[in-house]
Amino acid sequence: MSEDNRFAGDANPQGSGFAPERVSEPPHAAPGSAEDGAAEASGPAAFQRLFDQAQELRDSIVLLLAAKIDRLKLSARRALLAAVVGILGLLVAATYLITATVLAIIGISEGLGDLFRDRLWLGHLATGLGLLAILALTLYLGMRRVTRASHERTVQKYATRRDQQAARSGRPSDG
Repeated sequence: MSEDNRFAGDANPQGSGFAPERVSEPPHAAPGSAEDGAAEASGPAAFQRLFDQAQELRDSIVLLLAAKIDRLKLSARRALLAAVVGILGLLVAATYLITATVLAIIGISEGLGDLFRDRLWLGHLATGLGLLAILALTLYLGMRRVTRASHERTVQKYATRRDQQAARSGRPSDG
């Protein structure tokens, strides 16, 4: 638009340069015409378009599945790494505990050896036997506690069953 034409039709708002000019479109373009790019094709063109869309859908699904598989692999890798770090941490803690225990036992046994007039073998023997006695006593008390608790649970279970059976039959309970 030239300078002269831009101000020539001030009475017409469309020609004034202040509003865009509108191009009228036909109300309904014929299918497959060049003016309507989204018009539906028919025959072999429609089949080809459908085939292309199905291929695009297949490619999208393959890409989605590949992404899901990669995410699962990453999760598995992270879980494996966490497990390895956890196992290493447990090994370090166990090594620390074992080392501290051995050093304490050696210290006790050598201290006893000094008390037995420099007879280290006797200190080692006394320490070993003492620790075995402590272990045996601990196991005995632990087993007794577990057995007693199991026995009490069993007695309680059968007492409850007896009471329930007595309540159903209308007889008084013997307990």
